[in-house]
Amino acid sequence: MLHEFERSRGTARLLLTSAHAVPALTSLGFRCLVPDLFGYGLSEHPVGFQFTASEHADALLAFVQALGLEELIVLGQDWGGPIALRVATQMPNSIRGVVLGSTFAWRSTGVTRWIGHVLRLPAAQRYMVTGEHFIERVLRLARTRLTSEELDHYRLVAATPDLRAAKAVLPRQLIDAGDWLDSLETEVVRTLGTKRSLLIHPQKDAFAASYVRRLARMLPDHVILKLPHAGHFFQEDAPAEVALAVRDRFA
Repeated sequence: MLHEFERSRGTARLLLTSAHAVPALTSLGFRCLVPDLFGYGLSEHPVGFQFTASEHADALLAFVQALGLEELIVLGQDWGGPIALRVATQMPNSIRGVVLGSTFAWRSTGVTRWIGHVLRLPAAQRYMVTGEHFIERVLRLARTRLTSEELDHYRLVAATPDLRAAKAVLPRQLIDAGDWLDSLETEVVRTLGTKRSLLIHPQKDAFAASYVRRLARMLPDHVILKLPHAGHFFQEDAPAEVALAVRDRFA
């Protein structure tokens, strides 16, 4: 999910990827708006929309512009990072700061690129679309805690092959969006390199440490938050800690 929230006192707003982080942030005085990415959650699946990273970024930019949002703090995790960062690079004067964790802003390399090639294989793509338990198994691997109610929701919004097809695109984008990611890396440094940032290191995410180090080089004015008990979906595993760190960094 992509959320926008606004402090009831002041002008700071935030775009983020989360569900549990929203109540934690609203308890600190933030107001939240919660649109899903097309093809995810309870969103629509527009005809002709290909669900690529570039298209998701264009849709999010249109959302931000339609609401006339300013003084944004962008929070991104996984593909929410490059998608939200692309929006931020196109309106840097409206960006107050950046919060990133378990995410990237560059062409896939090393193990991540190998994983991308595997996920792009026809057999893997078929399993993502036709396999009824694919999303459940991925979530159980990636989430340190997952309630039965949450799992039921994820099953419901991906109950048919048509609903799951949209979710098979971003795994392919680890390879297919290479040129788009190259451009993003350059633009993040050029337009956001002087912004204050909070970089989150969930220590149960195998890739997080290397990602944080590379993001730290791109965003020199940073603070790193280590979360020893959080995994890949850190904003779900440690929402209170994330909310407090955002407040402290950008208060």
